[in-house]
Amino acid sequence: MLNRIIDTVLAFRWLVLTAVVALVGVGGYALYTIPVEAFPDLTNNQVVVVTEAPSLPPMEIEQLVTYPIERAMLGLPNKEEVRSLSKLGLSMVTVVFDDSVSMYFARQMVNERLQQVTDQIPKGIQPQLGLPATAFGELYQYTLSGPMTAMELKDVQEWEIKPQLRTIPGVSDVNTWGGETKQYQIKVDPALLQQYGLTLKDVATRVAENNTRAACAAQQP
Repeated sequence: MLNRIIDTVLAFRWLVLTAVVALVGVGGYALYTIPVEAFPDLTNNQVVVVTEAPSLPPMEIEQLVTYPIERAMLGLPNKEEVRSLSKLGLSMVTVVFDDSVSMYFARQMVNERLQQVTDQIPKGIQPQLGLPATAFGELYQYTLSGPMTAMELKDVQEWEIKPQLRTIPGVSDVNTWGGETKQYQIKVDPALLQQYGLTLKDVATRVAENNTRAACAAQQP
């Protein structure tokens, strides 16, 4: 058997040589075109639903937010599992799909199911899809320093640097850590409220309406 193979190779030496050259050529092409990542993302095909519910304890988050979302995800095609995490003021539901499902198609299916639970969760709470990236997708870290306060540096980061970085193709998000956030506090005088016949609810309503008008004005060209 071995002698027959050797005789065949010797008889068609040019054909064998051509096949070897073709194999080397295909290997060289694959070597220079195959995508290579320094830190490959090994995360499974998943879609994360993030819901912020300030001031709600974990027990209420689990019952009023997490459970309705989990139940809505049952029956999705090519779904492998659904897992969740409920914390103070935060609900995270992770839906894992088979690798054959396109990431964007999976996000579309999850988003359609979320529309069905809008009226089942407390008013004012809006579930959102997490970014199409995982912790393995972190590319670069940087720090800001200079003759500014921590609050001023964070303003520069949020209003100047971050918007420009997000315009780069392939960048899904820019996360900010540290710094001081500017806050506006309204200190209410109960005596003045009583004098003008107002309540705390009236003050909160007026502030909310004012913020809405300011946001609409900022969006206009």
